[in-house]
Amino acid sequence: CATNHPLLVDDPFHQKMLKVAMVHEDCTTRIVQSMPQEAHSQKSPQFFRQVSNQASSKVCTKFDTTTVKRIRNLQSAAWNDRLRDLIEFGRQFGHLYVPNVFPANPRLSAWVKRQRYQYKLKQAGKHNTLTDQREHVLNQIGFVWDSHAALWEERFHDLKAFQKVFGHCNVPNTFQDRSLNIWCKHQRRQYNRSSRGLSSSMTNDRFRALNSIGFDWNPRNLKDY
Repeated sequence: CATNHPLLVDDPFHQKMLKVAMVHEDCTTRIVQSMPQEAHSQKSPQFFRQVSNQASSKVCTKFDTTTVKRIRNLQSAAWNDRLRDLIEFGRQFGHLYVPNVFPANPRLSAWVKRQRYQYKLKQAGKHNTLTDQREHVLNQIGFVWDSHAALWEERFHDLKAFQKVFGHCNVPNTFQDRSLNIWCKHQRRQYNRSSRGLSSSMTNDRFRALNSIGFDWNPRNLKDY
């Protein structure tokens, strides 16, 4: 097997490089990814496209015996497969908020939920399968551990898709995904509570995100809204 230098992603959006090292042995490819510290910044679709293209390549890198053993123990083949699926999802959609129900790849949605569950166990000091290496890799690609935050982002992206098609954010009661209409109403209620100084789940970041796509906070022009 020929030996190549590790691939580097040159994305001006990031100040550091992304190195993807793959070890090929007995026709089995194992992936190890060490990614930049700008983990919590929003990744561009171009970023995920570059990572996906490299992760799908057969790159052979020479390591010493100790390093190879460490790589072998880092992640199982099945875990790597789902990680690759997640990167591909990010390449396609520009984010990593995999829906709870994702018919195109139900294994991926189940895997994502399992990572969050294992993270919760780890935070509680209980037995879990989320190694520090796995947690690090997921952090570096911007994985969201908070299921509530992930659900909000999932619905927000659904609303963005609606806005792109219809040109506005006023989801009608008759829309095929009625839960999106309900979610929008909930955002308005939370904003109303926040504006009155009451406890609310409407954060400044969420408020700005909704404003950025032209969200109508008072579609019926209620005076006391």
